[in-house]
Amino acid sequence: LSEIGQTYLKNPRDWPRIQAANGVPLPKLLPANTRIRIPVELLKMTPAPVTVTTVMGNTRYKTADGPFQPLQTGARLQGGETVLTGPRSSATYRFADGTTLTQQASSKLGFGRLAAYGKTGMVSTELSLDSGRLEASAARQQAPAGGFSVRTPVAVAGLRGTGFRLNVSEDGRRLANEVLEGAVAVAAQGREVRVEGGFGTVA
Repeated sequence: LSEIGQTYLKNPRDWPRIQAANGVPLPKLLPANTRIRIPVELLKMTPAPVTVTTVMGNTRYKTADGPFQPLQTGARLQGGETVLTGPRSSATYRFADGTTLTQQASSKLGFGRLAAYGKTGMVSTELSLDSGRLEASAARQQAPAGGFSVRTPVAVAGLRGTGFRLNVSEDGRRLANEVLEGAVAVAAQGREVRVEGGFGTVA
């Protein structure tokens, strides 16, 4: 368990909590195929940067406190950036979990938390789409902490492995969601609907 602590925990010395939670009698002797439960709050979190794979046209980005500058293919976004695409422009990104996302023309996309839970395969991604359109093929998210969410001015779309499109009107008052495959949970005004592949919803 001490080796598991070194690999997975924020504080490696917390391994006795894993022992107690799993009722392990001998912490230095774990039989093969032993299943161990680790509370999410104990897991170490590491950055999960996004790679820019394609840039077309007038596409600019800024960090939280910096000026706008041209976005380049191969750039790595750490979280906190805002990207603007001009008319007939776009940018495509690859996330740490294999998700690919294309930001379409005349869109404003913000990158929030981009984090991985150590070597568990769980990745937490938070984006904000203020206006414009995006299309994504999201990798299947690892439960319970992995998740991919896109916040808009009118609703939040939560994804767990799906192909989808989101379109926010220029005034930020209308969201159209189309699900190509899988499912998207769209929450707005205190309600949540599950949208299956082949369907859509408007908020």
